Amino acid sequence: MLSMVIAVLLAVAGASIITLTDLPWRGVVGWSILLLGRVVLAVSAARRRSRP
Repeated sequence: MLSMVIAVLLAVAGASIITLTDLPWRGVVGWSILLLGRVVLAVSAARRRSRP
C-alpha cells in the first residue's frame, strides 16, 4: 500500500517538474522521476504476487 502511494507521488512529482518548471534539465529529471515511480509500482506488484 505504501509503495503504491510512493509510486503515485513520484508520478505526480515527475509530471509537475516537466510541466511547471522552466529549467533546462526538466525533461531528464521529470522523466527519470516518472520512470522511478513506474519501477516502484512494478516491484511492489511483483512482490505482492509472489506472496502465498
